Amino acid sequence: MKKCTKCGEWKPATAECFYRDKTMTCGLQSMCKECRRDDSRKYRQKNKDYCREYNREYKQKNKDRIREYKQAPVGRLVESIYYLRRKTGATIYVRDMTEEQKETLANQYVAIRTLEKTEKELLAASGKKRCPRCGGVFDFDMFYKKKGGKHEAACRECVAKHKRKYYQQNKDKRNEYDRKYYQQNKDKRNEYNRKYRQNKKNEKKHLTK
Repeated sequence: MKKCTKCGEWKPATAECFYRDKTMTCGLQSMCKECRRDDSRKYRQKNKDYCREYNREYKQKNKDRIREYKQAPVGRLVESIYYLRRKTGATIYVRDMTEEQKETLANQYVAIRTLEKTEKELLAASGKKRCPRCGGVFDFDMFYKKKGGKHEAACRECVAKHKRKYYQQNKDKRNEYDRKYYQQNKDKRNEYNRKYRQNKKNEKKHLTK
């Protein structure tokens, strides 16, 4: 058993409860996984801009390296594990797998992704697309268009649900943002509202004629 230095709970001294750390005598970190994840989430929340900028710069500087890594067997394996975790919620660790299991999983991932790509091409040929969130197949009209002309990944209904959930969870933050935006763009908003009202009046006059 091992005691977490943050929450103080005694947990099994295994890789299931503690992340590995070669520098420690026991080979495990002093903080349990739950506490470590909680700390990481809080750090990312407090330093959103920094983390986003750091990730962007790293990807920009290491484009070739990332591409080579993803094409290598270990990269395909990591991609397959990430994909399965996201899809099924299963807890899978590379360190607990045999070489045979790793190869099988990587091959399964390649097969699944190939099938998905084929399905995507067939659906696109008939003017349809699958939403990755709800799993439904809809016409292109049910997906918002991006600036480049491509369609959003999720359907309109799923996007609306996500927005409602986000606004509900960040109500105060959104209100503060709207208030600041209105203060900084007061003249612009007033001009927009004036033109909008004028257009409405013109429409009514046109209808009454």
